[in-house]
Amino acid sequence: MLRRKIVEQYQKGVFQRKIAKSLKLSSSTVHNIIQRFRESGTISVRKGQGRKTILDARDLRALRRHCITYRNATVMEITTWAQEYFQKTLSVNTIHRAIRRCRLKLYRSKKKPYLNMIQKHRRFLWAKAHLKWTVAKWKTVLWSDESKFEVLFGKLGRHVIRNKEDQNNPSCYQRSVQKPASLMVWGCMSACGMGSLHVWKGTINAESDKSNLLNVNASLKASILGGLVDVAGSARYIRDNKSSAHQSRVSLQYNHTTKFEQLTMSQLRNVTYPKVFEDGTATHVVTAVLYGAQAFMVFEIAASENEDKEEIEGNLNVMVRKIPSLSIEGGGALKMNDHEKKMSDSIKCIFYGDYELELNPTTYLEALHVYKTLPSLLRERENDAVPMKVWLYPLALLNKKAAILQREIHKTLITKAEAVLEELENAEILCNDLITNTKVNDFPDVKLRMKTFQNMLLDYKVMFQKAMRKFIPAIRGGTMEEKAMADIIKIHHKSPFRPEKLNEWLEYNQSEQNLLAVYTQQVSDVPVIKHSALYSNILTDTSIDNVVCFCFNSLKNEDPYLSTLTKFLKVDEFESLSTIPESADSEVFQGWFQNREVMEKTKDNHSLFRSFFQANKDEAQTRFVIVSIPDPSILGTCIHLYRKGKLVDKMFQPVSKPPPPTFEIQNKNLILKLQRSPTGTTIKFRVEYMLIQATDSKSDEEKWEAIDTPDAQETFTLPDFELASQFCIRYRAISEVGNGNYLSIVNELRNQLLGNLGASWLKPSAIKSEVKNRVNNPNWSASTFSKEQSSGISDWELSIMKSDIKYPVCKPDKPYLTTIPGGLKIGMALFFQGVVPLGSKGFEIALKTGPQKDDDVAFLFKTTLGSVVFNSRSTGQWQKELSDDRAIFAEGEAFDVFMLITPGKIYVTINGQEFSYFEEKIPTIQVSTIDISGDVFMNTFGIIDVENANATFEVTSLN
Repeated sequence: MLRRKIVEQYQKGVFQRKIAKSLKLSSSTVHNIIQRFRESGTISVRKGQGRKTILDARDLRALRRHCITYRNATVMEITTWAQEYFQKTLSVNTIHRAIRRCRLKLYRSKKKPYLNMIQKHRRFLWAKAHLKWTVAKWKTVLWSDESKFEVLFGKLGRHVIRNKEDQNNPSCYQRSVQKPASLMVWGCMSACGMGSLHVWKGTINAESDKSNLLNVNASLKASILGGLVDVAGSARYIRDNKSSAHQSRVSLQYNHTTKFEQLTMSQLRNVTYPKVFEDGTATHVVTAVLYGAQAFMVFEIAASENEDKEEIEGNLNVMVRKIPSLSIEGGGALKMNDHEKKMSDSIKCIFYGDYELELNPTTYLEALHVYKTLPSLLRERENDAVPMKVWLYPLALLNKKAAILQREIHKTLITKAEAVLEELENAEILCNDLITNTKVNDFPDVKLRMKTFQNMLLDYKVMFQKAMRKFIPAIRGGTMEEKAMADIIKIHHKSPFRPEKLNEWLEYNQSEQNLLAVYTQQVSDVPVIKHSALYSNILTDTSIDNVVCFCFNSLKNEDPYLSTLTKFLKVDEFESLSTIPESADSEVFQGWFQNREVMEKTKDNHSLFRSFFQANKDEAQTRFVIVSIPDPSILGTCIHLYRKGKLVDKMFQPVSKPPPPTFEIQNKNLILKLQRSPTGTTIKFRVEYMLIQATDSKSDEEKWEAIDTPDAQETFTLPDFELASQFCIRYRAISEVGNGNYLSIVNELRNQLLGNLGASWLKPSAIKSEVKNRVNNPNWSASTFSKEQSSGISDWELSIMKSDIKYPVCKPDKPYLTTIPGGLKIGMALFFQGVVPLGSKGFEIALKTGPQKDDDVAFLFKTTLGSVVFNSRSTGQWQKELSDDRAIFAEGEAFDVFMLITPGKIYVTINGQEFSYFEEKIPTIQVSTIDISGDVFMNTFGIIDVENANATFEVTSLN
């Protein structure tokens, strides 16, 4: 263009300097162009002149193919690809020009909902079914509009590279989805225009949601909340509430209209009863009525504590959404798969409707059959239709003497009152769950307290609604200011029934119930006595010498919060709208289990009681019970001892595991230095020993020889030990009431390891490499380990700990597999310490015969956090698993596990508590590999390679 302009002005006789000035070019540029024109007679560039393009035709075709394949790529991303593909130095501007040469351009992509193949097929079938609809028919359709959502596959950009003809190519659309999780957005439009956009978050449960479904305005809602209007038929749905927080609910609404009737202007002027104008008893007259019927089906399913409520609610939602599409075959059979049939059996249904049914549906299948028959019911009985919507006309427009509505209550106050009632409903739901808790039945004092609270909560709710019922008509009639409604809401938020106080008290009781459940489950074989008559029968039973009771002493203590609620209900502040007294707010209350000293004492008492029960549960003359005995002088718990029906000690301390002894070997004699139990009164000791055979045979398993000392003497001698033999030895303290538990050497090892490796072990941030711990000195009396520890550590300990092998940390996304040097041996102990990460589903520890995936598993330790499973696998077949439903592990908490290898059995100790044992199916000497997998951070894995890890002593020849 510039060359042509320069030549045109030159041909007109314009000077070169003037041409350059007018076109804002240099004089040399203008001179060169004119000179070329004089020589060649043309302004075009001669062929072969200029630099060749860096991308040839072949390169442009490759670039075009790439742009069409990756339409949402940016120019920078395309440039990076081109430099690698063509092996040329290319700039962004060069690629941008090359894209234009390919007849492509960067456009703003059209927004279209993302459709998969199934959705496209369904749309095709729908369009085919409506192919013959007329324009008039389409004008009656209400369409929904859509918005853009981000989903898992990511958001594709607003721009797309395409040519002009690819405008409607599906690959050029900006992808969006219609329904993301937990958010529903819809609008509407018809032939009349665009409707308003509605945003609905969460599930329909609150009173406001139900009011919207029933098309209830604010004025009518206030009357319903205050109890001024009785509801019936489908309107009873607004009163429907959950009875438990464990319930998942989905509501299905069906409505149908039949006819519309209205008054004409002549009928409206013909007043049959003019007396209403003078009486002032009415303000409006009905001018039109829309008849029809509607129904609500509320489907609910209860989830247990171990089930995922969100997953169950999602499955329930899917089942309800399928109702319109499910078909009933001949004979009433339904087309459902096995999973749907199984779930339908557990779904309950509540029906609220304007239809007269022979029998209301109570199950999913019954509801499905009713849903299919609803359209025909109203067609057959049109006279049974009820008014669904009415139009009112003010009487004051017909006659000035008629009464008028003075004022209406502001919508904000109605919303606040609705929120108050909803808060009370939520507290009632949580209270119901606590009352129906199975453990509450074992403790009548706790259940009575919850029942008392429930009754007072219902009384307060009635009191609040009574105040609303009194003030709403007065405000509407003009005899009372709207401030009265605001005052009763203000009184509520100052009262002890305000939500923060309700939740605080309910959380306290929930924590107490959880604590009671834990303590009773840990001794599940001990009965909880809840009736005084049964308790008396046990005490007076002549066949029982001793009764040991674990007593809860503070379950019946006076509750200051309940006392405050009682005082508030007696005053009835709503009646006079008086000022809230200072006594309406209870003082800060600390429960018995919130006291640190009391809880430490409770833990000690429970540990002693559990240990004593495990040691004496087979004694016929001794009974163990759990009972609630109010005692203001003892806060928390205690242990009662009854002898022949009489209370002999209300702070009984049973004998427990004795401290580790010391010993030495002299002339084939093993001399033990025994120690008395730290609790209770030790009257003698019982020493047991067992010879360990060198074979793998189980015939000699658990053959213990027991010897009782005559008194509580601390020196005990076992004579005539055979040379070159191996023994297991244990001992316990004995009192007049019963036996103490055996000393657990595994716990001694555990305590020592935890003490040596430090408290930083227990923090996820301090995960370090593990150590392999060896004990090489079998002569305990000569060990120097005890001298290197702090005071108070027994001589009967491991010898010097070595850190000679490092292990990598086991992460949740990478299983940890290692070999055991020399293989697993009897007398060896395995120690695992780690942290359960948040979101963990569990982990596994497998003792295998080899590193391959299909190798035999001698012992599988598996936890899903809610349970622990033991099992083994031989020749590819898993054996019958042993399961324990105790929740030992928890997310975010540290743990330690001991596995002690003995002849024929593997003993497992978790967090210092003897858990269980597993009888071997595959000889443990065949184990060579340890496999750790699952969601766990394993801080330390230790192998205690010592034959006397379980108080095992090898007697050798003395020269």
